Amino acid sequence: MAKQKNITLSSLEDLRTSAAEELLAVRVEAVEGRIRNVTQKLIRDLRTFSAGIPHVLPIMASELSADDWAELAGRAEAPGFFEGVMDLARRIGAAGIGDFVPPGTDLSEIQRAWKDGVDPAVMDAVTSEISQITQGMDQGKLGNWPVVCLAANGAKLVWGMRQLLGVIGSRLVVLEEMVAREEGKATQ
Repeated sequence: MAKQKNITLSSLEDLRTSAAEELLAVRVEAVEGRIRNVTQKLIRDLRTFSAGIPHVLPIMASELSADDWAELAGRAEAPGFFEGVMDLARRIGAAGIGDFVPPGTDLSEIQRAWKDGVDPAVMDAVTSEISQITQGMDQGKLGNWPVVCLAANGAKLVWGMRQLLGVIGSRLVVLEEMVAREEGKATQ
């Protein structure tokens, strides 16, 4: 005779708790995706290099073969910056990063800057707030409560992940709108 599983009030409570935890995990994942999306736009879409320097590393990396990509991504450890750039240059047949910058450019003065048309004050504020949001998410995932988190109407003292997601979610809407406005003003 097959065993029957008894459903008790405590097992129903366990199922409810498990479902609530899973829903919260899905919400965390969605917010983290939005944070990554804004961060990607800050790093790649709205920044350039000063003195007319193009996005050198992505240009160089775009010339890699699929096998090179797989090998580099499959390494257990990332190389040092200069070693990595020299390896990248070697793989694509370039003498170095200088092959990808305009002649006469002083490579020691290369800095990241916002693209023309983008309001630096707005983007610096967005960058700062994304950094704070990321720190708050990390602190919350570690269970280090309470978390201080910026909201539209001032700082909030957040005591749990549901509260944190609510505050961050409302702030992300504003930050995403700010980034979208600046994307529309950026010149390529």
